[in-house]
Amino acid sequence: MEEKGLEQHGGNIARADINGLFKEILANPQAFGLTNTVGMACPPGVSASACSSAMPGFNASQDYLFADHLHPGPQVHTIIAQYIQSIIAAPVQATYLNQSVQSMAQGSRTTLDSRYQQLRQGENPVGSLGMFGGYSGGYQRYDNNEADGNGNHNNLTVGVDYQLNEQVLLGGLIAGSLDKQHPDDNYRYDARGFQAAVFSHLRAGQAWLDGDLHYLSAKFSNIQRSITLGALRRVEEGETNGRLWGARLTSGYDFVMMPWLTTGPMLQYAWDYSHVNGYSEKLNTSTSMRFGDQNAHSQVGSAGWRLDLRHSIIHSWAQINYRRQFGDDTYVANGGLKSTALTFSRDGKAQDKNWVDIAIGADFPLSATVSAFAGLSQTAGLSDGNQTRYNVGFSARF
Repeated sequence: MEEKGLEQHGGNIARADINGLFKEILANPQAFGLTNTVGMACPPGVSASACSSAMPGFNASQDYLFADHLHPGPQVHTIIAQYIQSIIAAPVQATYLNQSVQSMAQGSRTTLDSRYQQLRQGENPVGSLGMFGGYSGGYQRYDNNEADGNGNHNNLTVGVDYQLNEQVLLGGLIAGSLDKQHPDDNYRYDARGFQAAVFSHLRAGQAWLDGDLHYLSAKFSNIQRSITLGALRRVEEGETNGRLWGARLTSGYDFVMMPWLTTGPMLQYAWDYSHVNGYSEKLNTSTSMRFGDQNAHSQVGSAGWRLDLRHSIIHSWAQINYRRQFGDDTYVANGGLKSTALTFSRDGKAQDKNWVDIAIGADFPLSATVSAFAGLSQTAGLSDGNQTRYNVGFSARF
């Protein structure tokens, strides 16, 4: 009745199932680190409100369930505090899933950007068919108030393109991602993604325009949320799915400084709309939770400058971009205990709205029709953890 009343009146209420937790402690006190469930830590006749560990007669030789005839002992109070803290933190941890969906899309884009670079630097005859493929990897460090975490990104991309006329090239790609994320000491998950995209490259003299549309389907497995309850370390597990629609437009102009040197400005705008399905954790304990759907949209505008060197053998490039987030800078998730009907929502850590991205790379012609490429990029100015990405691959023209 109380729960229904709270639900009807609304509010952002995080309810803890202390009764359920207490039953688990009574069923197996040793697992939680308690050694005495019948006695009391305080001297006989002394209430917990007037009792302290320095009082004569206080029994500190064991870890008691009760401090007096009514109140929990100090160890149980610690367990309750840990329990409530884990509930409050859970929706914030779940927001990492939505961030991961958007991060996975960057893997294939890194390889595609290297392909764009080849097309801008080299000659591509009308009617030629191109094929390319590459591996993109990355490392991310999470900096937060609890504990620093880390994540690894892995992506394989294969694509094909066709030079329609002197100005227009059209293409498509597919990609697979496998990421392992450990944002903090108490949360980790694996993410697999499949991505498909179509793209185009347009050239008009020294000006160029690149555009791509992406769709990504993601599966999250081994979602592990760890909870410390006294001596007990419990792991709640779950799995869910996600998806993303995205698009980018990138334009630039090349000023010819020397026959082997061009430089110029570039602009980019990227849209990403992501969704993560809600899910319930597999266990049915006092700590088991369920989480609702998540939605987020990112709109990142960029302005930068490029430098291209065309040597006889190696074509190298470097660029720097200032990026600004015009979309969501905070991810939101809601959740609640499976044993209750109430849910509450929390905002994740606010994301940086401004940062810098620095990238370098090279194209290595291996023959008249086959080339290799490589690139490295590094973010700077992200307070929640900078990212390093790299890619290597090959392309062929027929």
